[in-house]
Amino acid sequence: LSCYVEGCEQKLHADVPHGPWAFVYALTPPGRPLFAGGETLLLRPETLDYWRGFQGRADRELSSFVDRIPSRFDRLVV
Repeated sequence: LSCYVEGCEQKLHADVPHGPWAFVYALTPPGRPLFAGGETLLLRPETLDYWRGFQGRADRELSSFVDRIPSRFDRLVV
């Protein structure tokens, strides 16, 4: 269990040693504080087999590899 307060951050990572399940529970009240980030990024399954479907002209920005789940107060993401 981790708690992140103002100024803390979590970089891209894998929770591999902790098992196949992870959760994020958002406690920041709506409208306060104003901050950037906070969303949960999930790697898309097709990324694990990236070269099989490789297309040289396709987008290769972060948004093409992950799904973003916004942080909303009282939301549990498992």
